[in-house]
Amino acid sequence: MNYIIDPISPEENRGSFCFLCYYLYAAFVEMDVDDVTLIENCCFVRDRDKLARIKSSDYVLVALWSHTQIEFCHLILGKFPQAQFFGYIPLIEAQGLPQYEIEKHVLHRGMRSYTQYLLDFEHIGACDSDGHIEGRPEVVHVCTKYGCSRNCSFCPVTPALQMGVTALTVAQAVRSIDNAMAHDLQAGVHFVDEDFLQNVQRAKGILEGSSKLTYPPTGYIVLSSVTSVTAFLASFETDEEAFAFCEKHGLYLIEIGLETASPSLSTQLGKPSFDWYEELAERCKDAPFDILWLTMSLVPGETLGSIRATGKFLEKWGLPPERLCPRIRTNGTVGGLGQFFQLYEGTRGYEKAVQCGAELSAHPCRLFPSYVPYSLLDDKIGKARAWTEGEIRWLDVYSDTILMKPGMTVRDIVAPDLEEEDVPVHHLVKRLYAVLVAARLGIIEGEYA
Repeated sequence: MNYIIDPISPEENRGSFCFLCYYLYAAFVEMDVDDVTLIENCCFVRDRDKLARIKSSDYVLVALWSHTQIEFCHLILGKFPQAQFFGYIPLIEAQGLPQYEIEKHVLHRGMRSYTQYLLDFEHIGACDSDGHIEGRPEVVHVCTKYGCSRNCSFCPVTPALQMGVTALTVAQAVRSIDNAMAHDLQAGVHFVDEDFLQNVQRAKGILEGSSKLTYPPTGYIVLSSVTSVTAFLASFETDEEAFAFCEKHGLYLIEIGLETASPSLSTQLGKPSFDWYEELAERCKDAPFDILWLTMSLVPGETLGSIRATGKFLEKWGLPPERLCPRIRTNGTVGGLGQFFQLYEGTRGYEKAVQCGAELSAHPCRLFPSYVPYSLLDDKIGKARAWTEGEIRWLDVYSDTILMKPGMTVRDIVAPDLEEEDVPVHHLVKRLYAVLVAARLGIIEGEYA
C-alpha cells in the first residue's frame, strides 16, 4: 500500500506547497501506482483506525508545511521509520526528517489532473469553500502555476521550491477547470497561483478559454501583485477596455498582498514603491472587480505608526466587513489585522527577523501572533482617545478594553517582562490584540505620529 498523510493544522491555506498532497495523490493515480490512500487533515485520535492499517512494508509520505504539524511528523516517523516528508523543505531539513523529493514531471502531472479527483477528497473544500464575497457561490481551487520566484524576504513560497516554478499551459489549465466544473456546475474558481496575472497573456488565455466551456465557472478569484495587476491593465488600450474584459469573463475579486501601508516599512520588506498601491487603488475604484488588500501585522520594524498607516489605507480602500464571508472578515477591512508575521526557516529575512523581535510560540502560525518586533514593544503612546460604539465591535473579535494611555510603551501594556516565565502567553497575546486593534483604528497613536 502507498499512503499520503496530510497532518491536521489550523493553517489550511498558507502557500501553494500545502496543496501538494492532493497533487501527489492525483499524479500517483494517473501513473497507475497501486493502492494509493490519502489521509487528509489527519490526527492520531480521530484517524487511529486508518493509521493502524499501515504496515512496515507500506510506502508512507507525510506532508509538513506548517510548524503546528511538527510533533505529529516526529511521532509518525517513530511509528513508521520508513516515512518520508514533503512540503516546506527548510522546515523538514531543520527538523532532520527524511525528505521525499518530488520530481517536476510528477508535480506537473498532479497539478493538471487533480481536479478529476475532487470527489475523492473529504477536506479540500475547507481551504477555499466560500467565494470570499458574501452572497457569491462556492469556489473550487485550481493551481495553474506552482511556486514563485520573487523571493520576498518574509515569504516561505520561494524557499519551498525544490524544482523551480512549474506551470501548466493554457490548454492544460482550461482542461483542469473543465474537469472541476464537471463535479459542480454552480461553482466559481479560486486560482491559488502565487501571482496568477504575472504572465498577462497566459492569464488572459486561461480566462478566455474557460469562459467558453460548456459549463464555465460562475466567477473567478485570483491572487496577484500590485505590479502584475498594473501590467495587466496596461496591456489594454484603456482601463475601460480592461474592466470590460474582466466583467465579461467573470473576474470579480483580486487579492493583492499589501502587507503594510507604511511606505518605509514596505520598502524594508522588499515591496514595490508604495505609490503603486495608492495609484492602483484609485485607478480601480470603479472596476467591476473588488480588490482584497491582504495585510500582515507584526512584521519586523512595525510601529504604532505603521499599524495606523495600514488602518488609514483600509479606511479608504478596504472592503466593508459585512461584504465579506465570515472566514475572512479579519483581513482587508479597517479593523481586521490580517495574517501575522511568523518566522519561517529559510526565508531571506529570517536571520534578521530573529534578532529584531521576540518569539511568542515554539509553534508559530500565521493565524495567531507568534512573534512581536522590538520596534513595536519599545514604541510609546503619544495620544489616546475613547473607543466609539462602532469601534468596540472589533474588541468582540479580538480582545477586551485594556488601559492604554500616553506615556506607556507597548511593552508596559503587553508584558513588562516578556521573558518572565509565569506570564501566560494567552494573556500576553490578548493584550497585544488590543494594542494592534487600537492602533489600527487610531484609538492610540505613536509618540511621533
